[in-house]
Amino acid sequence: DCPDLKAKKEAAQKERESRETAALEKMADTVAMKTAEKMQKAKETGGKLIQIVTRPGLSLMQEQEEAMAGDKSMTVLRLDCTKIKDFGDYDDFKELEGWDKLMALANYPADKRGFANGIWGMTAVVATVAGPILGGWITDNISWSWIFYINVPVGIFAAAGTWFILRNRETETQKLPIDLVGLALLIVGVGALQIMLDKGNDEAWFQSPFIVTLAITATVFLAFFVVWELTDDNPVVDLKLFGRRNFTIATLCVTLGFMTYFAGVVLLPLWLQNEQGYTPTWAGITTASLGLMGAIFSPIVGRLTDKIDIRVIVTFGMLLFAGLSFVKADANTQISFEQLFLTRLPWGIGLACFFIPLITLSLTGLPSSKVASASGLFNFMRLIALSFGTSLSVTMWDRRQAYHDHVLSAHTSMSDPLTQQWLAQAQAQGLTEQQAYGALARTISEQSFMLGLNEMYFLAGCVFLSLTVLVWLSRPRG
Repeated sequence: DCPDLKAKKEAAQKERESRETAALEKMADTVAMKTAEKMQKAKETGGKLIQIVTRPGLSLMQEQEEAMAGDKSMTVLRLDCTKIKDFGDYDDFKELEGWDKLMALANYPADKRGFANGIWGMTAVVATVAGPILGGWITDNISWSWIFYINVPVGIFAAAGTWFILRNRETETQKLPIDLVGLALLIVGVGALQIMLDKGNDEAWFQSPFIVTLAITATVFLAFFVVWELTDDNPVVDLKLFGRRNFTIATLCVTLGFMTYFAGVVLLPLWLQNEQGYTPTWAGITTASLGLMGAIFSPIVGRLTDKIDIRVIVTFGMLLFAGLSFVKADANTQISFEQLFLTRLPWGIGLACFFIPLITLSLTGLPSSKVASASGLFNFMRLIALSFGTSLSVTMWDRRQAYHDHVLSAHTSMSDPLTQQWLAQAQAQGLTEQQAYGALARTISEQSFMLGLNEMYFLAGCVFLSLTVLVWLSRPRG
């Protein structure tokens, strides 16, 4: 009997090891599938954000003409984007976009700049409400290409409106030589940087020779660009603006702040669609709530920036962002739509208190001849921050998810009593043994993504807290 008993034990052990191997393989397949889906969504969300920077000496009339050209170009480009067949083509088209101008500042006196920023900010925030909802509905019910088609009539209307409103506001023009060398260095350097950020996670970052080449190219060209612009008589980008305390601090705050803020804007819809089963429409509705309060508070905050210390308003916005981030860092997979929608409402208030005063702060103390250059450079850094925020947040989230998946899997050994109890309960509810293993793998994957997302929000809260200190180094009245 002893040999038979020993053989039975060995057979049972082999069967148990076989089940463990099958479960682990199932976990690996599930994690790989989820990661692939998440990265595909990141691709759809991403894109290049290369911004043309306004150079010194542009008159209002030149800005008007460029704004009209921008509206026309954006209309044509959005129409061409409907022909895109893959993400690479989308990258190529996105490189050509970026004609947005902060023209409101040139049409308001200096003591009304805060109010002008508030009005402009309100229109910008409206896009965060309508965009995700409309884009999600179009994707679900028509076709994603119509996200671009719908821009055609809007672009035509914007171009006509710009010309009609500003046609009689021509000012003295000044023709300056174009810094072709600086422009070439900027295009190549920023282009390489953007492609590196877009493709980095897919190519395993610096394990790929392609990414290493892009990183070296971006570093070399941008280094030469800085040296060239600081010594050229008519630079395409006036880097000497960073010699001004208020501009430097405002730009640094908006760069780090927007990079952190946009990470949450990107990751939450990815998590909702990939892990919570939301459709693009409902993910858009959930995330759009942050723009509702922003649209209401933007003109109010704009008015306040002309009356009270800008640093107080920015500090309030940063502290609100930090508090909301720490609250979100304690979320779980059972969070409801109502909880997500309502907790994102105050984000709009924080965005208005954070973004609009920093625009005003960046222009404080600047002569009118420098406003166009400062606005362009400030906006350029903000868009670069969005690109960095997208790429870095997805990469960090992916790696933290893999880490937590490994840790959780290590604590779910098939010999563990709690794991056996969980599997027994799953089978008692009607699942087969193999289905129970699959359900366990899915649960581990869901929890690891949730833990990774919570850590990203906790990190965001810490960044916002640090920025509340940085902003007090500025001198709004100086």
